[in-house]
Amino acid sequence: MIAPTLSADDLAVQLKSLRVACEKEGRDYDEIEISCMWAPAMGLDSISKFRDAGASRLIVPLQAVGGANPMEGLDQLGSQVIAKLG
Repeated sequence: MIAPTLSADDLAVQLKSLRVACEKEGRDYDEIEISCMWAPAMGLDSISKFRDAGASRLIVPLQAVGGANPMEGLDQLGSQVIAKLG
């Protein structure tokens, strides 16, 4: 599922509602993988906040990493994330 939010705080609220809906419909909430859009401008600290709120993965649009070569931007971003979050 792609959650329609750019905020970890909003995601946490949305997922509480999703959990209630799953219980009501007899669905297993833990079987749902939550994806969110993320951009470097949101800050590396927000990655942990999204994880803690319940995101399974973050989707990074290529244009968000900027530069003439998006693949180099992704490599740099990956290095920054690994250095920050290990």
